[in-house]
Amino acid sequence: FSQLFSITEMIRSFIARRRGRPVRQTAASLTRFSLSTYYDSQSGLHVPIHNEKEIKLFLNKSKEDTSTTGSFVPAQLYKEDASSDMPQRLKSLRAEGIHGVILPSAKFPRDVRNLQTLSHIAPEEFVFFTPYHSQVKSFSSVSTMLALEDNEDMKNTLKPLVAAGSKTTLLLHEAFYRNQELMHVAGQVARLIDETGGGDTFLITASDKIDADDVIQLCEELMYLDVAGPTIKSRIILNSTNEELIDELMLLGVSKFALDEEEDISMLEDISKWQGKSLLK
Repeated sequence: FSQLFSITEMIRSFIARRRGRPVRQTAASLTRFSLSTYYDSQSGLHVPIHNEKEIKLFLNKSKEDTSTTGSFVPAQLYKEDASSDMPQRLKSLRAEGIHGVILPSAKFPRDVRNLQTLSHIAPEEFVFFTPYHSQVKSFSSVSTMLALEDNEDMKNTLKPLVAAGSKTTLLLHEAFYRNQELMHVAGQVARLIDETGGGDTFLITASDKIDADDVIQLCEELMYLDVAGPTIKSRIILNSTNEELIDELMLLGVSKFALDEEEDISMLEDISKWQGKSLLK
């Protein structure tokens, strides 16, 4: 039986390559290690099994108008400041199912210091996403975002970050991918992962102006990739308010979603319940 299964896998791989697609990574092609992890032969690591029924949410504060609402992170944030409500605020977000916050770019030295403080006071497994800054390297709980671009500079920026132990997020902004061949975009992502080891997560933005089918196709092309580490679908974070798009990608196995407003939590909770899934709190 095992020989027959191996032959079937070889045929599947051959057909996929003939069609010009990368071979899809499947659980059957990996050696199981435990109920919660499996051994990935490409990376040589035991990586978590993707649980599609546990939905994780993230809050996008990178687009907020600080002139009217104030910044999510105060100008001066100190770990030892007993009067600060930030630790409790982060705990409250975590209790609602929020597992991280997407922040604006660090512009001043104080912003870098604040990121370091946030790393110290953040709840367990809470992540802060921030655009690349030369002084932000291997802070725990911080993931550096780099926008996917069609040039070599990104690889040269990404490599040192990974070598320093930094978490990295590839930002696939609709302004970039909407006019691209989506299979080509997926190929770029695969090469970056292979050559740098980066891409712990992928943040995909999708406004109401973009065709939802294009976003779905992009995610499908990414899911076809056979790369080292956790499955691609476990790394995708969709930032969109399109309920149908969220519903479709959740059905495909995407389990991470970024919201612009906390009020949208109930919408994600309703969709997940309808699919027999739940927010991880």
